[in-house]
Amino acid sequence: MPRRLAIVVFAALLALPRLAEAASLVVSPRMTDLNLSAAMEYLPDPHNNLSLAQVSAPPLRQAFRPGGPTGLVLPKDIDYYWLRLRVRAADDWPDHGPGWVLFSDNIYLQELTLHQPPGPDGRRHVQAGGGMYQPFAWRQLAGRYPAFLLPRPQPGQELEIFLRMRTVPVIPIAFFGDSLAAHTAGALADDYVFGLCFGVLLTMIIYNLFLGISLRDRAYLVYVLYIFGMLAAGLFMYGQAQMLWDFQSELYGRLFWFFMGWLTCMAYAFMRVFLGLRPLAPRLDALLRACMAYGLVISLLGLFAQYHLAWALTTASGFFSPVLAVLAGVMALRAGYRPARYYLAAWSILALATFIFVLREVGLIDGGDLVRRSLLVGSALESMLLSLALADRIRLLRQEKDILRHRALLLGRLSQTDGLTGLFNKRHFDQELLAQVRRASESGAPLCLLMLDVDDFKAFNDNHGHPAGDQVLQALAETIRASLRQADAAFRYGGEEFAVLLPDMSAEQAAAVGQRIRQTFACQSFLTAHGAVSCGVSLGLACLGQGEDAASLLRRADAALYQAKRQGKNRLATAG
Repeated sequence: MPRRLAIVVFAALLALPRLAEAASLVVSPRMTDLNLSAAMEYLPDPHNNLSLAQVSAPPLRQAFRPGGPTGLVLPKDIDYYWLRLRVRAADDWPDHGPGWVLFSDNIYLQELTLHQPPGPDGRRHVQAGGGMYQPFAWRQLAGRYPAFLLPRPQPGQELEIFLRMRTVPVIPIAFFGDSLAAHTAGALADDYVFGLCFGVLLTMIIYNLFLGISLRDRAYLVYVLYIFGMLAAGLFMYGQAQMLWDFQSELYGRLFWFFMGWLTCMAYAFMRVFLGLRPLAPRLDALLRACMAYGLVISLLGLFAQYHLAWALTTASGFFSPVLAVLAGVMALRAGYRPARYYLAAWSILALATFIFVLREVGLIDGGDLVRRSLLVGSALESMLLSLALADRIRLLRQEKDILRHRALLLGRLSQTDGLTGLFNKRHFDQELLAQVRRASESGAPLCLLMLDVDDFKAFNDNHGHPAGDQVLQALAETIRASLRQADAAFRYGGEEFAVLLPDMSAEQAAAVGQRIRQTFACQSFLTAHGAVSCGVSLGLACLGQGEDAASLLRRADAALYQAKRQGKNRLATAG
């Protein structure tokens, strides 16, 4: 018996420092986000059958275990717990005024019931509400997280508070103390910050959805799905979803992890589509495709309420997804893809915010307001920068499209144009002659064809050289061009021979055009080694007859040209 008594006394002496430490935490009317985890203890209730009377009396009273310095680290295989908080009220607590607020920022709390310190009648009043499985209307203080308004304590009073909790213990659970004024101010600041951030996300979704529909660009659709996942996951992560809809069931947790998986999958999908990694880095592209499947696995785990696995996979993704995103962006930027600048800036901001948030999730850092809001603020900033990246991408694609169109037009013109004279070539003449004859035959409009040939051009080349001959051809081409209307078309048919199509023009008008060309060209002189010389040009004119085809029209114009040659050159002959 004395030996057993000694063991009990020894155990009590060992417990005294811990009890003193737990009760040494002071709550004051001026506190703001005071982490109470060091004063919080927990008792597992694996069968959900323990009452307040049992846990507040020996032997279970001595079975409570201490929490961690920044949060309760609970066993993963138990959902029900009793919590005990022992603190001391500050000595300068005023005799009048409001009480104080006890709250947790943990979204995984499914049920939470608080038993207040005994009142003057010795009874503990119960406050139920705060968990996502409990009606939102039960919350004494409306807000995103469970919060309880506790009565004003007496100065120096030792407080012992019990809470019954049901949760999915995937991350350390922290409880905080606030003065009522600080809690109200914090809630108001939260409303502004979250309203601004969620407003930015919603605006980016609507704006880029309209752009994606109008531009029919797949990257915009993937961006919208990504930012929608960010918005939906944020609403559940930060508790606003329960303010919008009173779930009161496990559906809240299932939907939260479903959207976390959605967000993960769409993040990797956007990396692939925006950066175009398949030709640039096929191995990295294949890895990102696998990561998309990884996100879908998280969604499935959430739908089947496998929260521990979903949390583990999401936390791991929070570490390696920013690394992959930045690596992909650097590769694209080094390959000359300029929109990757905005992409890298966006992911660098989100990477920092994600890193801070994950450190908080695993309990390595404490969770003040800035840390709590880091991921949402980072997400809003990323959504804006990615929208700028998409706009820069569209601008770049348009520039490339304009360059390609210009090159296509240039190549098309080069394939249709004679390099020496700048007139259309014979290939284009053959196509245009068929088209003009078809049009004139269908409409009944007149069509005339002029064939031109420089007189004695071979002798001119032999006497004065080919450079001088080129000057003659260029001068005739310029004379023809200056004599035509916009609807007319001039061609270098081959060598020193030219052709002119004159739609909607009578034979008399066409002959006048031909004579003007002949007379203007005959008045020009060309400087050669033998002095100034001039050249003449012979012309043959034919007008499209009823039922005539292109080949016949060309033969008649060519015959008229040779008739002009036989009649003495430097003249115009008209086909009969």
